[in-house]
Parts: sequence; structure tokens; C-alpha cells
Amino acid sequence: MGTFGLILSNRGVLLGATTADELLALGEAADSSPVFRSLWVGDSILAKPRLESVVLLSALAGRTRRVRLGTACMSTFAHRDPVLLALQWASLDVLSNGRALLVTCLGGSDEMSAAQALEHRTMGITSKTRIGRLEEGVVLVRRLLTETCVTHHGRFYHTEGVTIEPRPVQTPLPIWIASNPTTVTYKVGQAAVARNVERSFRRVARLADGWMNQQGLSARLRGAVGRDLRDGGGGGPRRERARQRSLPQPQHQRRQAAGV
Repeated sequence: MGTFGLILSNRGVLLGATTADELLALGEAADSSPVFRSLWVGDSILAKPRLESVVLLSALAGRTRRVRLGTACMSTFAHRDPVLLALQWASLDVLSNGRALLVTCLGGSDEMSAAQALEHRTMGITSKTRIGRLEEGVVLVRRLLTETCVTHHGRFYHTEGVTIEPRPVQTPLPIWIASNPTTVTYKVGQAAVARNVERSFRRVARLADGWMNQQGLSARLRGAVGRDLRDGGGGGPRRERARQRSLPQPQHQRRQAAGV
């Protein structure tokens, strides 16, 4: 099996750079190639309109048999209801026979663009609650995908005796977090606040099965895992199986240029 992942430009359909049929055909070609082991699609609701990510991944599930299918990354995770998302993701895992890989991220703040601020307002959240919603949401979605009769009463979400069906094929179904905690990409030349960098690393260490980033900072993450264990954080849900996937910077630049 190959070691490369292919990002499909679902935004490109709206920009006239490709078509839905071409995306599906490209995914099918990647699935038949020994070079690729995964297919990825971008995610947005209003800020950067595109084919909806879960819908597109479901279509790809029907056209492929081998490659993993994931979001790179689900920037609207904080906008999505955890119960509905868990149902959608479990269904995708069934349709793909256990190939779904959920990669969450914070998405953009209001400062990034007027369209991003509009997306937050339209979906009924504030920019400053994204971190809390992501952290609580990951915990709840994971429980919904692995447990039955889930009762949860948190700051943002509440459930009472909820069981998601169908159950996912993968047990447990992997949930990764994407972040680049040593930069603030939309503020050129401005470094991130040190405590925010540490919190970002610890969030991955505590909550995620894997980490997607563009910087190759595995040593920094290992340090955060150690600190989280030392401080009683548990070191993550499946620390022994957590992995890192880095996106090379040239690829990131191409994604930005394509609006992904």
C-alpha cells in the first residue's frame, strides 16, 4: 500500500476548475493506484463554499474499495451537532466498510474574513467558543461512536440516553485533530502566544488518535504527551496508537492557492 494521500478540491467544482464527475473519477483512479493510501476533502459551509464534505466522502465510498476517506480538515466541526455528525460519520464508516477517518480542526476566527464571521453568526456560534466546542464535541462524538445510551451534560451539548445506529465498522473509529500551533497563518509575521501553543499541543495529546499538521513537530507533541500524563490528563484516548501526518509546506501552498 502506498504512503501518499490525495486531496480532492471540492471547492474547485464551484470555481470551475473541475467537475463533480472528475473528482469522483480521480478518487477512483487513486484507489486503483498503489501510490495512494487515502483521499481527503476540504470542508466549509459559507466561508469557502464547496461540495459538502460528508456528502462527497459518501459518494467516494461508493466508487472506491481500499483508500481511507477523510476530511482535511473538518473546519466546521464546531458548527455541527455532535449527535447528527456521529450518525453521519458512523454511516460513512459502514458505507466505506471501515475506511472513514474524522480529522477535526478549529476553523477560522472572525478576524480571518467577513465570510468566516458570517458563517459563525449564521450557524449560531461565536468565534471565541470554537475551542470549547471542539474539545467537548470530540469527547461527545467519540462516546457516541463507541458507547450506547450516552448521557452527556456539558457547557455546549446535552444528550440523554442516546444510542447511535448504525454502529461504525471501526471500533473505535479514529478521530484526529489538525492544527499548526506555532504559527498564526492569517497574521503574517505574528507569532502565536506561548500558552496557546501549549494548549494546542495538549489538546492533541489528550483528545486525539492522531495529528495532522504542516510542520513536522512530532518532538513537540511527544513533549506535550509527557506533560499531559504528568499532570494527570491521561495522555489521550489511544496514546499508544496515535500517529502524526504532516502536510509538506509546498502542498499547503498549493491548497491555499486552490482555496482548499
